[in-house]
Formats: sequence, C-alpha cells, structure tokens
Amino acid sequence: MGVFRYIKQVLSVLFVVLPLCMSAQQDTVLLNCNTTLTSCDLMLYDSGGENGNYSNNENYTLRVYGTGTNGMVVDIISLNTESQTVDYISIYEGESMNSEFLVASLGGQVEDSVFFLESNCVTIRFRSDNSINRAGFVIRIHCQRNCQEYSQNILYDGIYEEGHIICNSSSIVSNPIFYNNNVEYEQSIENTFFRWNVINEYREVSGMGLNTLDGLSPGMHLICLSTFDVANCIVSSDTMLFVVMNEPDLSLSGVPEIARLDDTLVISCDVSMDWDYSSTSGCITASEITSFDTIIHGFPADAVVNDINDIEAICLEMEHSYLGDLEVWITCPSGNRMEIFKGYDSFITHINIFMGEPIDDDPESCMAGVPYNYCWTHDASQSILDVAANPPTYTYTDNAGNYYSNHMYIPAGDYIPSGDWSSLLGCPLNGDWRIFFADSIAMDDGFLFSFSMQFNSELYEDTAATPIYEDYDFAWNGHGIISGQDGSSTILVSGEEPGLQEYTVSVTNNYGCTYDTTFTIYFCSPDYVETFITECDSAEYNGVVYYESGDYMVGAVCGDEEVLHLTINHSVDTAVYVNNFGDYEWNDETFVESGTYTMVLQGNSGCDSIVTLHLTITDIAEFESEKILLYPNPADDIINIVSEARISNVEIVSPIGKLVFGSPVDADSAYLDIRNLPSGAYFAKIWFGNDKLPAVMKFVKR
Repeated sequence: MGVFRYIKQVLSVLFVVLPLCMSAQQDTVLLNCNTTLTSCDLMLYDSGGENGNYSNNENYTLRVYGTGTNGMVVDIISLNTESQTVDYISIYEGESMNSEFLVASLGGQVEDSVFFLESNCVTIRFRSDNSINRAGFVIRIHCQRNCQEYSQNILYDGIYEEGHIICNSSSIVSNPIFYNNNVEYEQSIENTFFRWNVINEYREVSGMGLNTLDGLSPGMHLICLSTFDVANCIVSSDTMLFVVMNEPDLSLSGVPEIARLDDTLVISCDVSMDWDYSSTSGCITASEITSFDTIIHGFPADAVVNDINDIEAICLEMEHSYLGDLEVWITCPSGNRMEIFKGYDSFITHINIFMGEPIDDDPESCMAGVPYNYCWTHDASQSILDVAANPPTYTYTDNAGNYYSNHMYIPAGDYIPSGDWSSLLGCPLNGDWRIFFADSIAMDDGFLFSFSMQFNSELYEDTAATPIYEDYDFAWNGHGIISGQDGSSTILVSGEEPGLQEYTVSVTNNYGCTYDTTFTIYFCSPDYVETFITECDSAEYNGVVYYESGDYMVGAVCGDEEVLHLTINHSVDTAVYVNNFGDYEWNDETFVESGTYTMVLQGNSGCDSIVTLHLTITDIAEFESEKILLYPNPADDIINIVSEARISNVEIVSPIGKLVFGSPVDADSAYLDIRNLPSGAYFAKIWFGNDKLPAVMKFVKR
C-alpha cells in the first residue's frame, strides 16, 4: 500500500469521528453520482469510500449550498489520482461549472490544500479515464464563521539559525493563545483540531486536542502545523526545520564486577555521539511517482544558488531493474526543477538495462538489491543515456538468489544530467531538496539507499550545531563517592557497605539535553574468602562448570562471600613436520621409519597437549658427498656449522617442531649465537642452494 493511500485511510478514520467533537450535523457523502446538497459541514469521499479506489470512466458533479452567511471552506485533506491530465478534480465558486474557477484539473498527489469561498455555494467535479484508478480523495466542505483570532504558540527546546535543535526524547508542543475567547464562541485546546505534518516522512499526526508531537526519530525533519478551532478557523505555521539529536554513547572505564570495601576505584565516563544524519531511503515504487528528501542546513539564512558551480554534485546510491521506464528529477526548496535523466523517452531501446544490482523478480515487494553510486556533476564526460546506447554487461547473483548472465547495466560513476543546471539558480541552499522517481511500468521497482548533495564548501558558515560535553556537565549518584560527584567525568569510589551497589552518571550538553546510564558494583568485606584454582580447559566448582578465566562471586550473603579466582589454561593440539636423515630421536624415543606418530605432552601451562609428528626419514647416503660438521656439541654460547656445499639458510627447531629462529647464510660456514636459548636438546635444519631436502643435526644447549 502506498504512502498516500495510507494517509487517506488514517485521515478518513479521524474525520469520521470528528463530527462527534465539532458538529452534530456533519454529513458523509460518496461522490458516485451527480448530487446537490445543503450542508454546513460535509465530509466528501470518492466513490470507493474511505478504504477503496474510485472507478474508471467517472464524471460526477457535486453542488453544495451552505447555510451560513460568511462563505465556505473547501479543505482537501488528501488527493491521490493517476495524473492531473486524466484523473482530476475541478472546484468552482458558484452553482455550476460556468462559475468562477477556484482550481482546474487538480490531480496527482495533493495534501492540505485549503480554499476559502466568499459565496455560500461550491461546485466540485471529478473525472477519471478508463485506465489506472487510485485511492481518490478526502475533502471537507464547511461554512465559515466569524473567526476569533488566535495563535499556535509552538514551543521547543532550543533554536539554531533557521533550525530547531531538540533532544531525542523531547516533544514539540503547541499551546494556542486565544486572544478573543468567548466573544462569539468558546475556544480551547480540547475543541481545537491539530494536524501535524512531518513533511520529509510523508506522515501526518492529527486529532482533536492533539497539541503534542513526539516520537520523532533522530535526524532532520521538516514540520508544519495546521490548527482548526471550533469555528473551523485555520491557522497554519510556516515550515520549520527540527533537528533531533542522537542519544550519545556513554562508555565507562574502571568499573569492576567485584571490589573490596577497602579498594579505591577510579571510574571514568566518556561521551561520543554521531552527528551525521543521512537522508531518507526506501522503495522506488512501481507505477508511481516516489520522492525522497535530503534536508540541507548550515548555510547563511538567506543564501541562494548564485552560480551553477555552487552545486558540485547530486548523488544517488540506488538500484533499479529497468532504465527504460524511469524518469528522475530534483526540486529545490523553492520548487525549481531540474531533470536528472529520462529513460522513458527511449523505452523500447533501454527497457532491459539495470542500475546497480537489482532483484528483477522480487519474491516480496520492494526487496532491496545491491546499490551502485551514481553522481551528476559538471565535469562528467557522458550522460546515462550515452552509456545506455552501448552498455557494458555483467554477471551476478542477486539478494534473492536469482542468477543474471551477461546482463546490460549502467556502471557507477559521474554523469551529465539531462536538464540544465541553470534551472536551479536562485534556489535557497537551506531547506528541503527532494529527488523524484517516476516509474512508469508496473513490472519492476527499485530501491534508493541514500540521496546526497555536494555544495561549494566556501559557501558554508562556520556555525556547526555540535553538542558539547564538558567536565562540569557530569553528575554522579551512588554510595561511597569520594570525589568528582558533580562537575567531573572521573570519580573516586570506595565501598561503604558490602553488597551490590548501584550508580548513575548523567551528562548534560550545551543544548540542555541530559542523558544517563546506570551500572552496579558488588563490594565484599575485607575478610572475604579467596579461592585460587588453575585448571585445564574447564573447571567445576560448587556444581558450576566454568570455561574461561576470571573472578567469580561464589555465594551472595554478606559476611560469607567467597571470590573464586579461576585460571583456565587451554590445551593446544600441535602438528610437527620433520624431514630427517637416518634415525630420528624425539622425546627419548627413536624412530627408524617415516610415518605419522602421536604423543601426549605436557605444555608450559601444565595442560596435556596432543602433538602429531609427521616424519620423513631420508637415507643419509644422499648427503655423504656434502660433509657437514657442527661443533661444539654440547654448546654454551655459539655453535659452528661447516659444510663442503654452500649453505643458504639455517633454522633452529625445538624437539616438538617449533621454529625458534632462522638465519640466512649464503656461505659454506655459519656460526649461531644460542646463549639466550633455554637449556635442552634442539635440531639444526641446514638448507643448501640446491633442491635437496635440508640436513638435520641434533645438538644440546647446556
């Protein structure tokens, strides 16, 4: 279900109950025939009602006579039709379509359009063609009364230039000021209807007396508010930019799980926060016009695009199945439009070209594929359609498991837009920049992952709205805080009594937003029992099996605590590969044949380890021609190796095959410093410049 369809349904429900609060005379009408009515409060739906679509080939007219004397109001709450050229509404101030036009051929997607009539009669015509039909419309028609002036009085936490900075848990509140209350009628928050429009999320929150908007996600939001008092007098705010902070990360250091009462602990808190907000993302809906926002701020309040190079790039991280049914354009905060590209002009030629790595046959609607990054810049050398004339191919498997072979696609990169950059001259830099996708065929969809714009950095003001956390912004609560309780990011703590103690640290930034986190420490009496255990791989104590080293509290009754200091050493399985000449002696055992042998040895940690020896024994006769001498043996500090053949490398290996060290030689003799080796038996592996296996000679370090 599309965004606007959803809004229509929500608003329909809201306004069905609205008469109970505002007028007992409100009528509900479906426009499914030519009708004339007399009413001062009427809710008008298309022929499909609040939950259905209108039908094809409709051509109906509604004439409404108001019973008041101050004119009428036509409030288009939502309108969702195929296109203003084929399915549309026209509004006339008067008794027929020969009366004065208020609006002609209003179609597509429209919200919150209000028309005020001086006369007490309005004529509305709706027409649809014989193709696609959509959710239709919700329109309220009511009589005007003499309005009592009032203001919305919107409250928020703080302000930065044109944007309002608010905490992530804050609400936006409107407390209207009724300047002339009870002169002609009673005004109050309870009988005022509030319609909050979160523009960048295509979301409305509305209801009688609903003067609070909360639940905003971190990031930037464009918000406006329309209010309707009991006489249906409307006050609408300007569009406001609200920046909702992310909750910072409060990371603690120096916090043990267990501490002695006589310990002095140093505990610190560090604050980090992500201040980089991304634009909206989501599905590029098939057979729809879909739009996404990126909200720009940080420029001087009145800054505009004075030169086409003020905008350096427009970038989309996206995927889409077919290029040939896609049109993309951008609008700036003042509504100026520039075409990015228009594949639909060459539908037949470019229909089967992909962007990114999409899922062409979605197992579920709008499943995201893999995006590529496409940017439109001034210095690009080609357009999307230039590449589409002779596209490259790729082979990939999509996120749903579908395989594509030698499929045409548009590579990531920089491109020339199809429109003229000069069409954006005069656009405000700050505000809502919106990207539009028109997907003209129902057989595919796409997904936008991010939408960003790059501006000339010299245009920015040095006024970044960055939250700041100083030492004096910290406050701590808990038992036994010796110093630093207020105004420090570090405290000293000592336990006052045994048991589990809870602590809270809070920090307030320069915008008045306060965040906190809680932690606990278990304090033991100085006379608690300590048990030290070292085991291999795992240990069982008091019926509990432990697999990792650590300090564990055993028993939780103050005065009878026991802290288990547990060391777990893990066994190690080792494979040793040895090439030897003649018999091989290993751990007091002599091997005379090649093979694989297994031994269980005790490692340095005291845990048994399984060592597998892969032994290759070579006849010593192969090396008789290369006489080798190793001396002294046993040795204390240095061993000498002399050979008739040229030595390329010497390695010293422990009895279990571990390489102790190696040294390149490139000579017929070598001497090795072994004074730092522990006493014991070792093997010298002597390599030569030929392709033969190394000679292995055993020696003893005293």
